[in-house]
Amino acid sequence: MFKDLVRVVDHLGLYGNRQAADTTSIETPFEDDPDAAWNYDATKKKYYFGYGLLLVVDVDTELSIAAKFIQGKQAKKKDCIQVIREAFAVKKPRVFLADAAFDYITFQKEMRDEKIFAHHHL
Repeated sequence: MFKDLVRVVDHLGLYGNRQAADTTSIETPFEDDPDAAWNYDATKKKYYFGYGLLLVVDVDTELSIAAKFIQGKQAKKKDCIQVIREAFAVKKPRVFLADAAFDYITFQKEMRDEKIFAHHHL
């Protein structure tokens, strides 16, 4: 359903030239959920039971382009690169914003080669 929505938004031309990536915590009250786990959210300075969500959005519209549920709030390099590549396959941005967790030298070279300006914020 998510991929269908992304295709519709792309077909309507609503995605701009700037994308941003980040992770967030997704809590669940269902403690018997076998896929959820206890994690620490450093932003909120608390533990939570649930998942992480790795998300790439269009900066101007705040519409999602690519997403992946992950075990915790800290995404692994392979997950970050996978979600970013999925977003770039939908619409290649001119500017890509992310924090230092997405700072991978080999991937930055690919973005430079594609003439994508990568800006990492805190």
